[in-house]
Amino acid sequence: MVRLTADLIWKSPHFFNALRERELDLRGNKIPVIENLGATEDQFDTIDLSDNEIERVEAAKLFVSEEAEEEAKKQSVKTFVPGEVPTDEPKEEEPSKPVGPTPEQIIAIKAAIVNSQTLEEVARLEKALKSGQVPADLIIGNTNSSNATNNQSAQENDGPADMEQE
Repeated sequence: MVRLTADLIWKSPHFFNALRERELDLRGNKIPVIENLGATEDQFDTIDLSDNEIERVEAAKLFVSEEAEEEAKKQSVKTFVPGEVPTDEPKEEEPSKPVGPTPEQIIAIKAAIVNSQTLEEVARLEKALKSGQVPADLIIGNTNSSNATNNQSAQENDGPADMEQE
């Protein structure tokens, strides 16, 4: 039977494990009592004590880092009572707000790009489309399509073809 001493701790292999944590390997030393862990000086994230003959754990003062203390304070502690059914009330989720333009708005912006008169207007509308913002001066809805239809039919009806035929 081997005592857990500072000498044993420093002669044991220590390395970075797969999780990139500092690990002290005290595996297979037939240690009967966990004591004197203060000798590790809190330099290890993981201590492997598997394959030992642990019979007792003595309460020795451990060096706990301030980070570990703060993390422990942040975590909420729930009391578990055997036989009691846990009641986790579901939280009501707020409806999510639309993040980008709707499909109608995207179609309206593309139509405005096609019908734009200047390169500056095309650039401004393309920028709005890429950024997901709807220009304030763009009218979206049924009124826009009916106005466009009325304007188009008015343009088609202007001219000599509309004159009264005798």
